[in-house]
Amino acid sequence: MEIRESIRIEGTPFPKPLPVPLDVILRTFSQHGFRFEDMGSNRTTMFSALYDPGRLSQIEKIVEAERWEVRVTQSVWPVFDDQDYEEAPLWTVNFPDLWVDEIDFSSACGECGRKRITVDTRVRVSEVRSGKPLLSVNGQFQIVAARVTSAIAGTLSGACFHPFDDQGRYFYLNSERDLGHLIVKEEVIGYTGHCSQCGRPKFTMFFGPLRFAKSLWQGDDIVHESFHDGYSFTPDAFGLLRTFDRTLKRNGIALLE
Repeated sequence: MEIRESIRIEGTPFPKPLPVPLDVILRTFSQHGFRFEDMGSNRTTMFSALYDPGRLSQIEKIVEAERWEVRVTQSVWPVFDDQDYEEAPLWTVNFPDLWVDEIDFSSACGECGRKRITVDTRVRVSEVRSGKPLLSVNGQFQIVAARVTSAIAGTLSGACFHPFDDQGRYFYLNSERDLGHLIVKEEVIGYTGHCSQCGRPKFTMFFGPLRFAKSLWQGDDIVHESFHDGYSFTPDAFGLLRTFDRTLKRNGIALLE
């Protein structure tokens, strides 16, 4: 596993151009050992490398010393290799997207403002305008075609289903098992403890991998995880799902401690 970061500098307010010529900015950062990219625009430039916890503050100090009026932003993310997936008991998976206008299960915590998804499986739609067997609805929850529910029920553990459309073609993918609260370690920026209202960790940025208590996993192939309000899958579950959609991709791991 690698942890990578990108630091972007933009004219402010974007898309206002950078306050000095781009070559001046690139040369200044190069003198301090930072190789920013020429992205073919006078509005933005970006630095990418393995994550260094102290790099952002170094770059901000250079910007301050040069008195550039710019916006500095950082992104940090994990890159998992095949060995990471082989060693992880659970994977997160991206389903193809579907938008349904009349559904929004999102809400925000009144204390920390953290968004969460509370799916009401009593809600139904008249029809699903798709023929794909696996779908993520509005980026909030997952549904599967009726033929997928039969295959899952026959070979995998942990899943339960509720009708999603009036035609009986699709079902909410659900699980009665939950992995509990996220275990917070070093893969976080700006951690300030847990929210007293929703119980979730408070931080500026989390970059994984997901970690949960091993004692809360009963060995189920499909299990709910509350951090993303989504589901994690065993390799066996992923293998079955890919028989219905060969384009399905793994996008993360969940570790148990």
